[in-house]
Amino acid sequence: AKLMADISLGGYSVTISSYTGTFDGNGHYITDFFGSKSLFQQPFSGAVIKNLGVSGTIKGDTGWYNPQSGIVFRMYGSNYDISIENCVSRVNVTGEGPVGGIVGMAESGSGNSMPRIINCYNTGTVTSTNGIGYPGGIGGINDSNPIQHVENCYNIGDVAGSKGYGIERTGRGTNRNNYTLLGSAANAGGTALTSDAMKDIASSLGDAFMDNPTNYNDGYPILKWEEPRARAVLQEDRIAELIAYEDGEFFTEIALEKLEKAIEDGKKAIMEAGSFAEVEEALE
Repeated sequence: AKLMADISLGGYSVTISSYTGTFDGNGHYITDFFGSKSLFQQPFSGAVIKNLGVSGTIKGDTGWYNPQSGIVFRMYGSNYDISIENCVSRVNVTGEGPVGGIVGMAESGSGNSMPRIINCYNTGTVTSTNGIGYPGGIGGINDSNPIQHVENCYNIGDVAGSKGYGIERTGRGTNRNNYTLLGSAANAGGTALTSDAMKDIASSLGDAFMDNPTNYNDGYPILKWEEPRARAVLQEDRIAELIAYEDGEFFTEIALEKLEKAIEDGKKAIMEAGSFAEVEEALE
């Protein structure tokens, strides 16, 4: 399946209880998600979820065995050969069971069959209300050792509680090249960096990420499929600067006409820009 446009759920919940195959978000977001269960409950073995962003709020069902997250409820048991790639969670997650930004609980499996979370990041808050399990900015687990592969991911969301981890509680799986905002959790579970340092890690995260010279995502690295969204923010900022310049100065009528034409030409050039650099060049 492939998502062909952004979708706003308007504060409602949609839960895909089982999924097999590839779900390609195609660089789109599912927004205004609100519910008690994750978007995907328990994908079947072999499933791939990629290129997707989700934003909203999840307040999980009661009970320790109700892991919750912004994207996948759990990757567990015979359904562990699953990949989540190039995804973003901006979901604030609260639950009694294990909770995580990307995955609520991942365990079991071995070798090449372990669940994989690759090239993902989380900005939402993660809160476990009763201290069961180990909440994580990327992946949560229960009290057993996890078996999952987490690589090239980062977290800037707050993870509540003394058992919280910025990335995940490492165990029998693999945790490679993952970063978390210093102070976001009691335990790092990855490399903890200051805010300024985190904004400069795109090249370290690999080819899926890019630097972000805009206010989009508060200046932290973005996935390459998010570049048009960040560029739109930059375009709006630069047009606002042009308008402020026009409104803040006094000119003769002839000079004002010339300025207004220059500003309109500038706006057109900004909106037609195909990269961050071209946006800036339009102002020169």
